[in-house]
Amino acid sequence: MQRDKPSQTALLVSLAVLFKSLDADFRPLTLDTSVALAEKVLRAFVPGGARWRPVLASPLFRPLAQAVEWLALPGFAKHIVCRKAWIHKTVLKLLQARSTLVVVAAGLDGLAAAVSQRLPDARCVEVDHPATQGLKRQLLGPELGERLELVGLDLTQGTLDQALAGQPAPRAVFVLEGLTMYLTDTEVRRLFSSMATLATPDSACVFTFMEPDATGQIRFQREGFGVQRWLKGVSEPFRWGISRHALGAFLQSTGWELQEVAESSAMLPAHASGTAIARGETLAVAVRTAA
Repeated sequence: MQRDKPSQTALLVSLAVLFKSLDADFRPLTLDTSVALAEKVLRAFVPGGARWRPVLASPLFRPLAQAVEWLALPGFAKHIVCRKAWIHKTVLKLLQARSTLVVVAAGLDGLAAAVSQRLPDARCVEVDHPATQGLKRQLLGPELGERLELVGLDLTQGTLDQALAGQPAPRAVFVLEGLTMYLTDTEVRRLFSSMATLATPDSACVFTFMEPDATGQIRFQREGFGVQRWLKGVSEPFRWGISRHALGAFLQSTGWELQEVAESSAMLPAHASGTAIARGETLAVAVRTAA
């Protein structure tokens, strides 16, 4: 992300959230806070953004958008919405036995704000680049709520335990959504180790990761030829991925134990279960091992 505007991938995710929120089948899977933020992001940073909602809802435009998506990455918008719905559902379940939510590099997502409103007794913290948080405050203002704590951190310059002043996160749930693929192996290891330093036993981490394909490339399955070129062009290439078979050993080396692996397709509405959804980014839950 640049200092004064969101990244291109953040804009794309916002567009996907808003697009699927206008689909009756997928609207129940979207968070009101994420939809509201997506609308404001598009208005502020996309040319003609104020007209995007009626355009996206147009019966003439939607087939065209779906055709473009099919050529680039079939089922991408469905994956984004289902990924977010699975994370939201999983976080709420984990917080039944835990008291703190820490969302790392939340970007322009509304998860922490939604949880802080739904679970007033939970401590909700977002850790992100100061520029991103400034933009979020500018766009949402009072809608962020008074209970959501924002902590500034550039992950390429510091560690999570430094940002939180080394304060333990008792019985915490950490969330890393759509983040690890943009970091180097060293940065991913440092992040998980830093979380382990803060976390008490039985804390949990909900995260996503890319699985390399058969050729070892870190990319979505069935993605179009231009996707990787575009990611490099906007300086947001995928840097890290790991197979689910190697994930357990990786987590153990950083103080965590793999508990669950899932696909975003698990959240597809029943009558849409046979439709195309982007695959390659996988969901997981890990728990902090005893020291």
